[in-house]
Amino acid sequence: MCILFIAIKQHPKYPLIIAANRDEFYARPTAVSKFWSDYPDVLAGRDKQSGGTWMGINTQGYLAALTNFRDPKLNQENAPSRGHLVSDYLIKPSTDYRDHLEAQGNQYNGYNLLCGHWEELSVYNNVSRQHSLLSPGYYGLSNAMLDTPWPKLSHGVRALRETVNSSKDTPKSIQESLFSVLADQTLSSDDQLPDTGIGLEFEKALSSIFINLDSYGTRSSTVLMISNTSEVSWLEKSFSSQGQLESEQGFNFKV
Repeated sequence: MCILFIAIKQHPKYPLIIAANRDEFYARPTAVSKFWSDYPDVLAGRDKQSGGTWMGINTQGYLAALTNFRDPKLNQENAPSRGHLVSDYLIKPSTDYRDHLEAQGNQYNGYNLLCGHWEELSVYNNVSRQHSLLSPGYYGLSNAMLDTPWPKLSHGVRALRETVNSSKDTPKSIQESLFSVLADQTLSSDDQLPDTGIGLEFEKALSSIFINLDSYGTRSSTVLMISNTSEVSWLEKSFSSQGQLESEQGFNFKV
């Protein structure tokens, strides 16, 4: 399902900060983030089942990230994997990718796609066919429209704002604060839960930022930061089915 918290031009040293969780079934085989051997310019994790990814960046400074739009009524059983929307863009970014998304939108189950050069990002939603250019500010993106005020999304955006306003200028201090946000397993109260058509029990189980259910949960957390001098800092933490830290992958490079 995934969740993203985004700060654009809010920190004096890091004009782009993204904190993200990837939620998926534990049985789905996954490769941790690295530069791909077949496309060496692409840094991302990889869905080993379908070959796409959920979030990544390339060495030219183009990035993309995906969240599913949660509405069971709209799901198509044989729809193609949405992860290819991310990987295709990272492999070959283009200014007309929005046209491609609009032309192909009905083929896929519901999604939000964050993409663009890191200095000019936008979000496309294939359910509403809405394209939103992100101006300077704070944003939250989960399994509904951009900035839908679900409790976990509102909480994460507030925490990101507090981190940006109070943290030291070192990447490590910001990363530590944001990984704490991404690890939050606080559940929402019943009266605050959305109704997306999956029933109260599952709405409750999926209402935390970090999810850890029997067969499904947060597989990885990633903090991406880009500095005023175009230095990229990428740190990913991968987790087991028990929610325990399995590995960390860190990369630093200039775009």
